[in-house]
Amino acid sequence: MNIALIGKTGSGKSTLAEYLASEFGLTIINSDIWRDYVKAKVDGYEDLQDALATGKHASNEIEAKALQLKLESTTNKNGCIVDNLFSLKLLQTFEKKQKLDRVFLLDITDEISNARIMQRARKESIPLQQWLENRKTAFEINFPMLECVLGERIIRIDATKDVITIRRQVMKEMGINNSKNERDKI
Repeated sequence: MNIALIGKTGSGKSTLAEYLASEFGLTIINSDIWRDYVKAKVDGYEDLQDALATGKHASNEIEAKALQLKLESTTNKNGCIVDNLFSLKLLQTFEKKQKLDRVFLLDITDEISNARIMQRARKESIPLQQWLENRKTAFEINFPMLECVLGERIIRIDATKDVITIRRQVMKEMGINNSKNERDKI
């Protein structure tokens, strides 16, 4: 099973990814792939390094190359969960290797997104408000293209709720109740 989580910064993608990964034995693919790419100093790593520091996105080609390298080294037969599939290029890169079974949009307001991020006390190289604005802009630019291509495959989840309610919404959309027997069917 391969799942993608999309949504604004602070929508709960990483928290949900960790839960689903532990429940179903999925490999998480998240922004760590960009950090690994920078750490390995692979061609174009400076673009990703700057993007991580500023909240902007690097070039689609560099991000796709980092994702492709991760997919080539991932051997989990249970599948993976992509935390923050945010561009058409990344979607295309992923689906060349593997099919997405579910795509969840964790839907929140800008106010909730900002409040959640402010609680994290991130240490970015630019002022936090600018970093937040950069992330919001990147999402607003990329999401309409994803929405156009994915269309009815996107399952909207109200991410303004508490974590347990969000998990239940996702499990329901996956056709799974909370019993262990149902989870074993995946």
